[in-house]
Amino acid sequence: MPGKDSSEDREFSSLFEKYYKQIYGNTLRLVKVQVIAEDIAQQVFLNVWERRQQLAEVENPKAWLFQIARNLIASRFREKLLEDKYLTFAMELLESNSESPEDIVVNIERAELLDKSLEGLSPKQKQVYQLSRQDGKTYEEIATELGIRKDTVKEYIQIALAKIRQYLITHKNELISIILFSNIFY
Repeated sequence: MPGKDSSEDREFSSLFEKYYKQIYGNTLRLVKVQVIAEDIAQQVFLNVWERRQQLAEVENPKAWLFQIARNLIASRFREKLLEDKYLTFAMELLESNSESPEDIVVNIERAELLDKSLEGLSPKQKQVYQLSRQDGKTYEEIATELGIRKDTVKEYIQIALAKIRQYLITHKNELISIILFSNIFY
């Protein structure tokens, strides 16, 4: 009947009110990032909502909720580890140099991909990144050359690396194609 809560809905609401803060607090203690802890805590209760018809069968709701949270946290850590390994590998490939004519073609494609990843930067941020990564200059040398603070140089590099990481994550298929092409044909 419309407008009436089912027993599953009431049980879900009760679990949410009773355990959300505990799940969130425990998750925050483990992941140390508020946004991620909130996301995981919400995902726990989204999973419970999707299985709310099973709530009556759960003998120990608190243990069940914490197990769901532990599984989500472990999954998030695995994803982060794989992402970090992938990004490290991708960055090394993008910045590597080679001598053979075949590799020059692949490196041009890599450089184009890297340039695309830097498109969202201001001209000064892009210049700082290029001076650091392509010319091998220190933060202090860049600061002196451009007349900006060393902290600003560091901030620009961090912004550039974050943009590159985000671009590579969203365009990983393109990067994988370049890598496969270079490894299969050359």
